[in-house]
Amino acid sequence: MRSGLWWALLFTGLGAVTAWLGLALSAYQIVLERIGGVLLILFGIALTGWVPLPWLSRTYHLEVKPGKSVWWRSALIGLAFGASWSACTGPILGAVLVLTAGSSRSMVQGAILMLTFALGLGVPFLLAGLLMDRVRPFLRRIRRATALLSTIGGVILVLMGIFLLTGLFSTSG
Repeated sequence: MRSGLWWALLFTGLGAVTAWLGLALSAYQIVLERIGGVLLILFGIALTGWVPLPWLSRTYHLEVKPGKSVWWRSALIGLAFGASWSACTGPILGAVLVLTAGSSRSMVQGAILMLTFALGLGVPFLLAGLLMDRVRPFLRRIRRATALLSTIGGVILVLMGIFLLTGLFSTSG
């Protein structure tokens, strides 16, 4: 339960910072949309698995030396875990951050967008954990469709990237 709170805190902070960056760089909105489009296309390609992009799916390890237990140290480890453990959510998180940077009108709006993302990510996991006996058959059936769902999600990201790249998904105006 606590790790879910860290995730929500991390994503909310990411949303605020991303919105702030988007607002600070608003003079370069068109350039940022084009860069965001390229990033979404790369994230989509990574999600489909059609072209392996090892630098997007690389695993990094943080070595923590044993020491005195302190609350802030646990918080930092939780934040690092939340930021790094996104193997399946990484491309989607990247897409949401790109869109948050371009569409937020304030830091609060960016924080709310990412808090909503965190809740949308966390609540189904919480419910699945609480109702594991009931959802297990469904999860077994859906496991067979995981590759197809990832491909569909990747294609959607590629299309969104193309729209951003060509200006069809313009957030200005």
